[in-house]
Amino acid sequence: MSGNAQSMLMHQIISGRQSHYCYALIEPFDIAGFDEQWSVLSTAPGAQWRSLPIASLASAPGLQPLLLRLSDGSPCETLMLWLLQQPGAEQRCILFTTWFDWQQVIAFWLQRTEALYPQGIVAPFNSFSAPILSLLWQTLGDEQQQSFVAGLEGLYLPEGAAWRLLAIGNQVAEPAFEQIQLSEQQYELLTRESRRELQSQQLFLRLQPYHRREFSPADIRAVYFDTLQRVQQQFADADARSCEIMAQRRFVWGKDYFIHPVFLALCTDGDYRKALRRFQQKVCNDAALGRDMDFHDWLPPLEQ
Repeated sequence: MSGNAQSMLMHQIISGRQSHYCYALIEPFDIAGFDEQWSVLSTAPGAQWRSLPIASLASAPGLQPLLLRLSDGSPCETLMLWLLQQPGAEQRCILFTTWFDWQQVIAFWLQRTEALYPQGIVAPFNSFSAPILSLLWQTLGDEQQQSFVAGLEGLYLPEGAAWRLLAIGNQVAEPAFEQIQLSEQQYELLTRESRRELQSQQLFLRLQPYHRREFSPADIRAVYFDTLQRVQQQFADADARSCEIMAQRRFVWGKDYFIHPVFLALCTDGDYRKALRRFQQKVCNDAALGRDMDFHDWLPPLEQ
């Protein structure tokens, strides 16, 4: 069953578990200073760890996640305490307690590192990523959640310096697990953030050659995400892709085009993409409407 929002410190989880083992699963790449810490602690007496041998990462072993077995005062616990102090690194790890030995725990996670995508293909899936796992969990029914954690005692996600209990499992000798199958809605939710980050980068590259004023990718990102929020508030029934398209058109027609009476009149049937096409025609054919569009005022004033 799912956890309640209980948060615990790592040493409380290690010392309070009923099962044999407490493990951490981490993504070490791009964590500043990790290689130096790892070279010392991974070879220290008492360090217990394994790589998670994901087939799609076989040619890049440095990108394979690491499984650490934690105990009070062990080198792996020391590494985790260091890790949780690094900016952003807490989103690169999860914690779980289980009766599984090394072979079982590796098999458990390898089952969950592929998914059937809506396009009909089986491809890698980062179920061990804390942000992705947190989003996925919201979309799973009770039976799917129970299947996911079958064999675990508890599954925890990082929450600052503590750990939030995501789910409570149960001891199962050979837990049955069906491959993750992502629906269109799940895929949309899981890819939304990275898609929008990419969109802001693409907007910057497209806009930069056409404007004399200097601006940075951070400027464009701030404006784009602020506009997305305003669009979502204005059109609560619009789907995510329509909101993104409307927010991107702000860089063409100006910051307030989507509350212009002409545009709002085109949106009454809820077909926002059609409304955008029709508004484009009106702006091109109606000089007075064109003058209403603040084409050159799509960025906020520079701070003095």
